[in-house]
Amino acid sequence: MGAGFAATGLSVAASISLLAFLSDAMTVSNSAQSLRLALLFTIGAVLSCGISRLRKSEQRAFKAVLEQQFLLDQALAERRPLEAALHERDHLLELSQKIVQVASFEADLAQNGRHRVSSQWYRIYGVTPETFQHSCNAWLNMVHPDDRDTVKSEVEAVVAGQIPEFSSEFRIVRQSDLTVRWIELRASIRYDTEGRPVHMSGSNIDITERKQAEQTMAASEQRFKLLAETSARLLAADEPRSIIEDLCRAVMRHLGCDCFFNFLLDDAGGTFRLNAWAGFSAEEIRDLECLDCSRTCRGFGIGGRESTDDTVPPAPRPCITRARSYGLRACVCHPLLVQGRVIGTLLFGTKTRTAFTAEEVDLMKSVADQVAIAMQRIFDQRSLKASEARFRTILQAVPSLTMESDPDGNNTFVSERWCAYTGLSPEQSAGKGWLSALHSDDVPKVMSRWSKATCTGASFESQHRLRSADGSFRWFIARALPDRNTDGEIIRWTGSLTDVDDLVRTEEALRASEARALAANVQMRTIMQTARVAICVAHDPQCRLITGNTQAHQLLGVPDGENLAAKPEVNGTTPYRFFSNGREIPHHDLPMRRVLKTGEIVEDVELEIVRADGTRRFVLSAAAPLYDNAGRIRGATVTFLDITERKQIEIERQKFVSFADQSTEFIGMCDLEFHPFYINDAGLRLVGLDSLAQARRMPLKSFTFPEDQKFLFEEFFTRVQREGRTELEIRFRHFKTGAAIWMMCNVFHIRDANGEPAGFATVGRDITERKQAQQALAAANDRLAADLDAMTRLQAIGALFVREDGLPAVLDQIVQTAIAIAGAERGHVQLVDASSGQLRIVAQRGFEPDFVDFWHNALVGPGPWDAAMAWGKRVIVEDVTSSLIFKDPPELQAMLKAGARAVQSTPLLSRSGRPLGVISTHYGTPHRPNERALRLLDLLVRQTADIIERAQAEAALKEADLRKNEFIAMLGHELRNPLAPIRNAVHLIRKFDTPNPRMQWAQEVINRQVDHLTRLVDDLLDVSRIVQGKFKLQRTPVDLTALLSQTIEAAQPQFEARRHLFTVSLPKYPLRFEADPVRLTQMISNLLDNANKYTPDGGRIWLNVDHADNEVAISVRDNGEGIPGTLLPHLFDVFTQSERTLDRAQGGLGLGLTIVQKIAALHGGRVEVSSAGPGRGSEFIVRLPLGRCKGEMKTAPARNAQTA
Repeated sequence: MGAGFAATGLSVAASISLLAFLSDAMTVSNSAQSLRLALLFTIGAVLSCGISRLRKSEQRAFKAVLEQQFLLDQALAERRPLEAALHERDHLLELSQKIVQVASFEADLAQNGRHRVSSQWYRIYGVTPETFQHSCNAWLNMVHPDDRDTVKSEVEAVVAGQIPEFSSEFRIVRQSDLTVRWIELRASIRYDTEGRPVHMSGSNIDITERKQAEQTMAASEQRFKLLAETSARLLAADEPRSIIEDLCRAVMRHLGCDCFFNFLLDDAGGTFRLNAWAGFSAEEIRDLECLDCSRTCRGFGIGGRESTDDTVPPAPRPCITRARSYGLRACVCHPLLVQGRVIGTLLFGTKTRTAFTAEEVDLMKSVADQVAIAMQRIFDQRSLKASEARFRTILQAVPSLTMESDPDGNNTFVSERWCAYTGLSPEQSAGKGWLSALHSDDVPKVMSRWSKATCTGASFESQHRLRSADGSFRWFIARALPDRNTDGEIIRWTGSLTDVDDLVRTEEALRASEARALAANVQMRTIMQTARVAICVAHDPQCRLITGNTQAHQLLGVPDGENLAAKPEVNGTTPYRFFSNGREIPHHDLPMRRVLKTGEIVEDVELEIVRADGTRRFVLSAAAPLYDNAGRIRGATVTFLDITERKQIEIERQKFVSFADQSTEFIGMCDLEFHPFYINDAGLRLVGLDSLAQARRMPLKSFTFPEDQKFLFEEFFTRVQREGRTELEIRFRHFKTGAAIWMMCNVFHIRDANGEPAGFATVGRDITERKQAQQALAAANDRLAADLDAMTRLQAIGALFVREDGLPAVLDQIVQTAIAIAGAERGHVQLVDASSGQLRIVAQRGFEPDFVDFWHNALVGPGPWDAAMAWGKRVIVEDVTSSLIFKDPPELQAMLKAGARAVQSTPLLSRSGRPLGVISTHYGTPHRPNERALRLLDLLVRQTADIIERAQAEAALKEADLRKNEFIAMLGHELRNPLAPIRNAVHLIRKFDTPNPRMQWAQEVINRQVDHLTRLVDDLLDVSRIVQGKFKLQRTPVDLTALLSQTIEAAQPQFEARRHLFTVSLPKYPLRFEADPVRLTQMISNLLDNANKYTPDGGRIWLNVDHADNEVAISVRDNGEGIPGTLLPHLFDVFTQSERTLDRAQGGLGLGLTIVQKIAALHGGRVEVSSAGPGRGSEFIVRLPLGRCKGEMKTAPARNAQTA
């Protein structure tokens, strides 16, 4: 493009020059000008050519530029939609993050984790852009402390492994409200070419709700699994006691409970008996074997559940009282309900928590319901078995013949009466065998009806003849019905055969006479059958034929259709007889006979009918004559109104009144409005009433105390109406003295003739003495439990002193025990200060620091503890405001400010009578401890004094032991100082003196004894360092094989001197590890020296080295004197040796093995010793940890140091 511009410029310049030249040529005519003109034209031509080429180049360049500009514009046009879409996606991403609680972030890891986060991130973490420091450390500080190290380690592991993406779930503490939230982190990390992280970006999602849902789901699944297991195991159990115990233990573990109790109602229904339990020993719950039914049932309340915690005051309810007596802070008791009836209870309790959650209570209730269902199934099974047994008995007792068949009609069961009548056994009657007992003419008819019944499922009925065992036939009517399951399918057929032979034959005999009288009797029968009374009609004056309605036949015990005329039977008895006031009435004196004789109507005659089966019925009869057309008496009619129930009620009432008047128990009745209408004489005397008329004027509420009336009239009588009868223990009020009379009352419904409730009746027994005895027993049990708790606390103090190092923890427990024993609110222990001789408070409960500082002040006056200390006996101040001890206002104000109105102080005296301190207990109100509390305080004071005296003795003993160790260390150094001069002096004597055999012998003796004394002093100093904890190692790389070879070579002269046979077994490869070579040499030398000293001359000594895996075992064994079994446990104690001879030939201080054990322990090893007994040698094995070494063991040849 620049060339084009240049060509254009040249062309313009040439044109201008040419024009100028032409203008000049017009005026100039010489040759020089012509030449100039020609030259200019030549130059113009050349320039025109160049300009033409330049323009073509310029056009080509411009065309290329235009093409590039077109391509650029096209690319920009294509990019604009993409940029717009990208901006839209960014906007949608930001919007979706706000909707789904996703917060994005970026961190520049190359600039100390500089953060750039979204607005949603600030909301999730509860910070603002101004308060957040935008760094990794600031972010980590917001992570929950329990998860902070885990998150940090996860990020470091990801960075160390150069993992590009990772995710994590952790908790944070939201800064705005300090709530804990769950966060899911997803991030990507970018690394540079050297593997260093430079950039991290990702998102945070608040998953708190999901986590809570997961936890809730897990808990629900666990509860469902437990309930499913409970249901399955209970349904599979025939005797659920062990299953209940296992399942309740599972519930205890699931809920963190400490105990459970399962009570079941006994057969008598009066008490609950303990069925299963956990959390207490059998001895602890001996008094829980039986609970009173009425009180326990009443304790459930309306909801059937009780719970307790520390915030609820104690109430006189059995479950709660028992729970508190066993130290339970919270418990839940559910009844086991079977068809609305309580058959037991299930109680869970805890000693550590104050309440259960609603979910836990629901779980307990579900388990209780499952247990109740299982118990119901067991009871149903037992009832079913009993019912089946009764049914079998009834089948054998009824006169009918009974049978059972399968759904296809094949016989499966026959009763004993069938077998006795037909002579067929059950096997012969099985299947279709029973048809053989039928008359051959009746078999087709019976089979047709039986097949039709089995096919259609309809009932079966047939009348046919049945052969008896003697071959005769009698008529029977057979009926069978199908038994169906819940799906309506037939599972069996049950039927019976009833002997109707007499009926058939009687019907045949009467059929003719009935046909004649049928027309005349239709109207009469219609009237008679619709009447509710029994009606009899005599059809002739002689009463030969008497008919009646159904009620008459039922009343007289004569089958329907038979003649009611009382005719003697074959055995001489009549179907029925009539009595009046216990006297039998002859037939001619009956109302019907009297009417037939006199023609007069007889009304309201009370009679007693006694049937042949012994049944007695009372009736009110009336009779009237029947006349024919001629006015003659042709018969009579009589009606009987059954008044048996009313008569029996009158008889029973008379019996009841006679019985009640003679009874010594309270018997009373009231109507539904709770107005008494009867109380027997004993009941009137019991409650202090003079007459029944006076009792009738008293409402039932006046018989009881106001605090019992709500339960009695709102709950108890409602239960009686629901269940029909029940029992309870209730207090009656004596009307004259107002005293409480405890009664055990059995309350039940009184019903009228229609069976409807008409009132309530009760029979009560005076149990006042029993209740007083129970209350006294409960009080005694409470006192015994308190004494047992106090003794347990005293025992725990002794155990704590043995377990703890020092008095502070024990004294704090002593103060707490003294407060509990004395029933106080505060307390403290004061000890005599050794330097000042004054009392100092060393442990206290319930006091502020200013109270302690006040009584430590030397200017204050003496307190009750000072008086107890001075007098050597207990001082009790029942009220500090009226005591002379607190006559000074400052001391009194200090006590009142601390909330103490009463105080007792008991001195702590040693066994020798030396004062040690004082124990004091403080009370918030004026108070004097009872004798029991003082007796227990004396036991505590004695134990405390012994503990303090022992602690002081132990402290003195430790001080003496410390002084001893310091003396041993000083003695070792003092003994070591003279050894060097002695050794130097001997060396100078040897160097300057002339050789002399006796002098050389003396020098050798001195050298040996100096060497021996040096070893003793070194051992003494080492033991001193061990005792003081100053024994240290100087670890360096060591070749154990070479070190052992050097040590053996140094010890060889000792063995040769005593002619021992010494055998060595060393590895042929080096064993290298970090150790102190000097101490290792000292350890092996001590063991070899020990074997040399305690092995008689000419004995054998072995040294073996075994290497296995990462451990090496160095064994030194001999056949010397051995070690007694009693000495083995104490062999490594300081100054311990085996038995010595009188001349102490072995020497030494008994420190070598102690040093050996300490050196081995400091190297991480151990020392083992074994001996078969005295005279049988011993073996010491040192085991040291070592790295793995490979190679073979070589055995050095036995070296006999014995001289020739």
